[in-house]
Amino acid sequence: MRYCLGTVQFGLNYGIQNNGRPSETQVNELLKTASSSGIDVFDTAAAYGDSETVLGNFFSQHPDITCKIITKISSDVLNSARSGSEYDVLCKCAKESLNKLQMKKLYGLLYHDSKVVDLSSRVSSLIKLKESNLVEKVGISVYTPEEALKAIGYNIDIVQVPYNLFDARLDKEGFFTKAKEKNIEIYARSSLLQGLALMDYNNLPGKASFAKTYIEKFDAICQKYGVDRLFAAVNYVASNEYIDYIVFGVDNMDQLQQYLSIRDGELPKKFIDEIKSEFNDVPEKLVNPVLWK
Repeated sequence: MRYCLGTVQFGLNYGIQNNGRPSETQVNELLKTASSSGIDVFDTAAAYGDSETVLGNFFSQHPDITCKIITKISSDVLNSARSGSEYDVLCKCAKESLNKLQMKKLYGLLYHDSKVVDLSSRVSSLIKLKESNLVEKVGISVYTPEEALKAIGYNIDIVQVPYNLFDARLDKEGFFTKAKEKNIEIYARSSLLQGLALMDYNNLPGKASFAKTYIEKFDAICQKYGVDRLFAAVNYVASNEYIDYIVFGVDNMDQLQQYLSIRDGELPKKFIDEIKSEFNDVPEKLVNPVLWK
């Protein structure tokens, strides 16, 4: 299993549990531990507060640490662009991110949303950035199966998708095999569904109370097979052979150590089969955090 450390928590208060943003000193310790444990891919975005700056400060002070940074830009930055000037706008955004990251080249630059998947000129402008030597790979972060299927219709290198044990939508659409046929790197985020999968189902916040039955059932299956929920949720995603990286976020050292301790774990096939059967058809509200509001 390969991890990609997501860094939204390093720049913003994030997630349904919202444990608070760590200090820069704490972030630096997290990055040191992650790097020394073999994690070398880091996911950030221009919209993640000062996450890019925090990463840039750390890695500039540790030039011996190998890192590959993937950042994201909103398609909204192109709304005011004149016809034919999309590339110039994207180039400016890429340089702004590189300046904050204190780097000369990005491993990956993604559109942060899929508003562009119907606009081939905008994707073409993104792809053109590779010729400028500012970016090694380009792609799109998506939120729904429909967006995911549209995204891989373009000549992109990376797609970032939500995927977890409650969410079988991409499997049903045959997305993973289609993406791999095009040699697209697949990054799976939201393995814990923004932390919902680990929460106490008897004390859910009001906006998540609808999920009680599903979390309770997940917990019961975990108890049946003698595995804890974090191990089960992460290694369920890892059991998908088509996924290249699991994107995960932490806001303290205990959380990071927990993720590292379960890396390369293996779930019983019967557990995986039971999860697939139990959560094969859940309401979209459960797997789409946008609808929790």
